[in-house]
Amino acid sequence: MKDGGPAFPRGTGQLQNGEHEWGSNGMSLRDYFAVHAPDIGDAAMWSQGESSIRIEAARAYRWADAMLAERNK
Repeated sequence: MKDGGPAFPRGTGQLQNGEHEWGSNGMSLRDYFAVHAPDIGDAAMWSQGESSIRIEAARAYRWADAMLAERNK
């Protein structure tokens, strides 16, 4: 999966083609990695408005994508 699948999967108890089927209503692994990206911004950035916040969010997801790429090697 491009988003890494569910971060905290839980089994549905059903088997499909011999494999366990997972169910999740939570965040993806990509979201989880983004939440835990290193904080390289500073407090002043957050007071500069929405564009700065979007830049920081994009950086966090670039970090998450790099984590997923490394994980899938």
